[in-house]
Amino acid sequence: MTDDALLRRSLDAVRTLREQVGRLRARTEEPVAVVGLGCRFPGGADTPERFWDLLREGRDGIVDVPADRWPGERWYAPDRDTPGTAYTRRGGFLAEGAHAFDASFFGVPDAEAREMDPQHRLLLEASWQALEHAGLLSGTRAEQRIGVFVGISGSENALRPRPLRDAGPYTATGSAISVAAGRVAHTLGLRGPALAVDTACSSSLLAVHLAVESLRRGECAAAVAGGVSAMLSPAVMVALSRMEALAADGRCKVFDAAADGYARAEGCGMVALMRAGDAAAVRAPVLALIRGSAVNHDGRTSGLTVPNGRAQRELIGQALETARTDPHDVDYLEAHGTGTPLGDPIEVRAAADVLCAGRTSEAPLRIGAVKSNVGHLEAAAGVAGLIKTVLALRHGEIPGNLHLRTPNPRLGVERLPVVLNDRTSPWPVHADGRPRTAGVSSFGFSGTNVHVVVTEPPAVPPRETGPERPAHVLALSARDPQGLREAAARLGDWLARHPEAALADVCHTTTARRAHFAHRAALVTASRGELTDWLAGLATADAPEAACGGRQLSASDVVGARDRAPARPVAFLLDATADRAARIVAALHPTHPGFRAHYDQCATDLTTATDTTPADPDRTDPAPGPDRSALARDVRTIACQVALVRTLADWGLAPGAVAGGNTPGNLAAGLLGGVLDARAAGGLLAARHTGAPAPAALPRRAPALRLLHGPHAAEMTADQ
Repeated sequence: MTDDALLRRSLDAVRTLREQVGRLRARTEEPVAVVGLGCRFPGGADTPERFWDLLREGRDGIVDVPADRWPGERWYAPDRDTPGTAYTRRGGFLAEGAHAFDASFFGVPDAEAREMDPQHRLLLEASWQALEHAGLLSGTRAEQRIGVFVGISGSENALRPRPLRDAGPYTATGSAISVAAGRVAHTLGLRGPALAVDTACSSSLLAVHLAVESLRRGECAAAVAGGVSAMLSPAVMVALSRMEALAADGRCKVFDAAADGYARAEGCGMVALMRAGDAAAVRAPVLALIRGSAVNHDGRTSGLTVPNGRAQRELIGQALETARTDPHDVDYLEAHGTGTPLGDPIEVRAAADVLCAGRTSEAPLRIGAVKSNVGHLEAAAGVAGLIKTVLALRHGEIPGNLHLRTPNPRLGVERLPVVLNDRTSPWPVHADGRPRTAGVSSFGFSGTNVHVVVTEPPAVPPRETGPERPAHVLALSARDPQGLREAAARLGDWLARHPEAALADVCHTTTARRAHFAHRAALVTASRGELTDWLAGLATADAPEAACGGRQLSASDVVGARDRAPARPVAFLLDATADRAARIVAALHPTHPGFRAHYDQCATDLTTATDTTPADPDRTDPAPGPDRSALARDVRTIACQVALVRTLADWGLAPGAVAGGNTPGNLAAGLLGGVLDARAAGGLLAARHTGAPAPAALPRRAPALRLLHGPHAAEMTADQ
């Protein structure tokens, strides 16, 4: 081999290696999209929307210890030196209680539900909510490799006294931390990695970090990640009081001079995640982008639970490097912010060292912490801050901190380009087009620290709008009649609070992007008023099927039930006439993208095979042509029926068999069944209309298609 040949070969090898490295780097650095949110937080914030209302309105979720947990007065003593007591009796408790759970919805037997740690129950609910929000529970997507990453730190349920004789077959699985993630995967049929992690207060944000890494490695196609915490025993409250870690008034006074400890809280938050490219491919709702994240440990400090400012600086720098984000691009920091006199100053100064170097007061760094609203959710604290940040990006506003009256002088904010966000304020759009960017921090008293860099997604270009459909289908379903009534009430309430929502979008999301269950009701509606009246009737009916109004469908008419296979095979009879097909195509082709794509493909293939001019899909008469109009009509009729069947199959209603009731129907059935390709079907059609020879692949007078027997079945031969 000559020197020139060797050189060319070497250059080709180098070029190939560079391309491989580039592809690998692009995958490992690809942003991860937040495509769904689910939460159960204090203050009645059991949906992301209600959580945002609580934040924006500046409400406080702290309450007295509920009676269903433990006798608050029995374990309370204001004197901090009283052994065996807590000096606070307040916290961020869930409004519905940690024990509220619809076991039948998840198919969990009552005996098993009684043994489940309430944390498992909260995880199931929030994970379902996040995945449904993302559209990942509709169709067969749940059977894909969806990972489950859960931050959970111990079980207070195990601290509750109970006789050993009460232990049963579900006791071990009901309390195991590892089962917390496995139960979500098992119940929802998710086949990606499923794991639980415990780094104390940073557990849930670490779970998000691990999910991002797993997605970038290709271990899963999507993931649900977050954390959970439930306060079920006075023992932990007493122990933390002995450490003097808690605030006496039960509130996190983050960054305030009066900060004296944190307020314990409980809840669950989960986020659904996909690689940004995959989310775009399936048109998932991208709420925000995780650009990068990092994790480290404090190392040796003056005490096990004492934070390390140097480690925090290094952590933020690592996260910015993986996100390829300049420190000056960070507009907002969602701080860990427990409200402790030691932790707050260390965190603010460390963040300022990284994010404020060279920054001016004209573009200050805004800092806030969700703990001032709902308390410290411990293992679920980090994901609560992440969900708050995602909602702030979506709404273009930064919620204000509560209980911030006099800034802690140890913070030194008067000398820094920093704003402690004490009131809800706009989050301005950058004039140069840079995305709004935030950092989210979470530090565990185990010493493990996590930081995530989040940005708003790119603006989505307006969709191409065609003619409005004359009517829409809305399908609701639930596990039981009461659930169906509640679903109708929730949707009616949502519509009342969102008058700007388009009827088409509401119907599509409700019908096509959610899982469907056995108890169903559906409506064909052309107006918002008709829909709201129907929902009101359904919500108050003694029996949901008694609801009236509009053109109501029976359950068997609903085509959005992607997850339910028919009990018996379904056969389609294709016998549309040319006139009927023309009307269908004229109505659906301009208004339904799925039908249009299937129709155009089939019509193109057939017109190529028959060398004819296609019929205009927007007209009920064929395209002009001296003696080809009948052939063009048949092409349109065949393409219409093929498109209808394939569109229904896209919705999950695929036939077990197809039969034709006339010649176009026979040919459409042959195409759908794989008996004919477009060339053969076109040849048969041309032979029928023009007398051209039949395709050589079909022997004359030999049966070409054998379709279902019955009154409309037909056997087509090559000379028909």
